[in-house]
Amino acid sequence: MVKYKLFSKAHKNINKIIKEEADEIVEGVTNSYYEKRIVSTGKVTYIYIIEKYLFRINSNLSITIILEESEDGSFVEIIASGGKVGLTNVSFGAEEASVKDILFELKELGYKIVE
Repeated sequence: MVKYKLFSKAHKNINKIIKEEADEIVEGVTNSYYEKRIVSTGKVTYIYIIEKYLFRINSNLSITIILEESEDGSFVEIIASGGKVGLTNVSFGAEEASVKDILFELKELGYKIVE
């Protein structure tokens, strides 16, 4: 499992970019995407769960993205899990590779890794 937590004070409505990245990951795959928006006082939370079968490692990979937007800024947590094969749980870098595009986009927009 790989996990990143990023923060930016300046960016609001980043959910559109995250949704575009999620759509690219599951392009051509059906029933592999879930999205939830939760509104509470002073905060909006988006949860994205993406699952994709990776032929090269013969395994399913799951990516969960949690976005919290408030007046103070926005936090994004990206968790990739699964994508391992065999008794030794070899991943061949699938988890890391699956989140690199989203990480790149967020860093370009000024997000900093905090965890």
